[in-house]
Amino acid sequence: MDKAFFENALNEVYQKEWSRTLAFLVKRTGDISKAEDCAQDAFERAVQYWRKNGFPDSPGAWLRTVAFRQYIDAARSASSRSDALKRLNLLEEDQHWDIRQPGERA
Repeated sequence: MDKAFFENALNEVYQKEWSRTLAFLVKRTGDISKAEDCAQDAFERAVQYWRKNGFPDSPGAWLRTVAFRQYIDAARSASSRSDALKRLNLLEEDQHWDIRQPGERA
């Protein structure tokens, strides 16, 4: 696929599918900022993947699927970080750390 053709086709997909992809994500997540990030990531992945493998039969469905999976992955990651921080906080509360230097009196 030549570069000019690819760029024109990609631009057409962007013009047609950006707002649809964003609306799809916002409707399902309620988070416009995260929806924008995930839609942008999906388009970045599309450029890389489609350049090597060609355009899918339904570029919009491909983009929405990748973007929504990106959102789910990000939510899981945030949840894991939050859980880890909570566990660390509980560990710190259970421990009474003695940070005095050797030879210091209490």
